[in-house]
Amino acid sequence: MTSYGGNVTSASFYGCRVFIRDDDALPAVPAGTAVGTSWPGVKAHKARALTLTPAEPMRLQARGDGRTYATFVEPPTDTPSGELRTQAADIDLIELMTSVKDFGCNYRHMVPLASDKVGQESQVIIYAWRKAKDSDPNSDTYLQDMWETRIVLNANAAFQPDPMETDQLSEPRWSLVANSSSVDQYGQTMTEETHGCTEASFIMITSRYKIAYDVFLGNNSETEFTLSNGSATVNADANNPVLAYVDGELTSVTCDANGVVKFASPPADGAKIVIESAHTAS
Repeated sequence: MTSYGGNVTSASFYGCRVFIRDDDALPAVPAGTAVGTSWPGVKAHKARALTLTPAEPMRLQARGDGRTYATFVEPPTDTPSGELRTQAADIDLIELMTSVKDFGCNYRHMVPLASDKVGQESQVIIYAWRKAKDSDPNSDTYLQDMWETRIVLNANAAFQPDPMETDQLSEPRWSLVANSSSVDQYGQTMTEETHGCTEASFIMITSRYKIAYDVFLGNNSETEFTLSNGSATVNADANNPVLAYVDGELTSVTCDANGVVKFASPPADGAKIVIESAHTAS
């Protein structure tokens, strides 16, 4: 099998998608979504930046005789924070992330801001991606194109509209707080054995191709689920398998050239299905 380097040099920012975080810590599938229909989240249009700053550990200094003779390093008291910036006043994204509704019609869209929902917004999951190069000289793909993906597992987001200002482009932003999650993006409980930790705020992935997440609900009869990237799905590369998790359990599937994933037996009624796939779509 091809050896991909774990070291990458990344550049720019290509985009992100946002999901509401359900009670099971996985993306929520909107009511009325047909069984077998993918929910790939809401795309943040014209995304400009996603910044995440982990909290610093707490440092306690023991002092005596005019000097510090020991420093204790303890877990941080703060939570990682950051922001998502876009160059679009994206009504669909505002509606999703602030828990308000678009009450407009036709060519007029309206959403309330600074509402009584502030501080009560739904928690969200964000995954973002950017271009990279393999910078590991010992790998088989040295200097070839790679991708870096970051997944914020459990975020609170507050919308900050941009000012109306002469000679300035629109750039509304979302102030983010990245809470810890005891569950990863597949629905697996984090363990020392598998993850090396039991909680995390976000996850970084390096991969040969772009990564996509499609979420479905089972109904105890459907066995075929079509991925949102269709025929752009990488399905013939053993190094980049399609991974399907049903309620957090890795489940064997096959994927055809059209991006249709097939289970040997139908997932149970109401089962949460998360499928991670590589793809070549733009």
